[in-house]
Amino acid sequence: AIVFDLPVVAARAAELFEENSLKNRTTVVSGSFFDVLPKQLKNADTFFLMQVIHNWNDESCIRILEKIKAVAKPGSRIVIAEQVLGTAGPAVEMHKSLVSVVMKVMLDAKERSFEEIKELLVAAGFENPPSLILLRGLFS
Repeated sequence: AIVFDLPVVAARAAELFEENSLKNRTTVVSGSFFDVLPKQLKNADTFFLMQVIHNWNDESCIRILEKIKAVAKPGSRIVIAEQVLGTAGPAVEMHKSLVSVVMKVMLDAKERSFEEIKELLVAAGFENPPSLILLRGLFS
């Protein structure tokens, strides 16, 4: 597995892998997904983004996804793990809406519906339609 994150996060990940005897099974690469992505990612089968998309506005999300598309080999997959609006009961949806307001005020970002995530992927040049796989959350 390759972990790609900002230098401070990558350094901590490397420490944790060392402490937990995982160093021989992982590679840690530091950088920013707004820059050209490193060569090490060109052989990745899957790109896993967890709680990334909701941190950015649409324009920035499209840039991130375009960077991944530029480095991804044919057949690679992208997995986006986010709180998706419109997929849970009323209490959870209220929580997501409140988080979205905070994200908008603090970061000019937001929680998104599945349709909005699909639109970002299409805008970034991804052609295959994504699938929505619901995972049981902490509040459901």
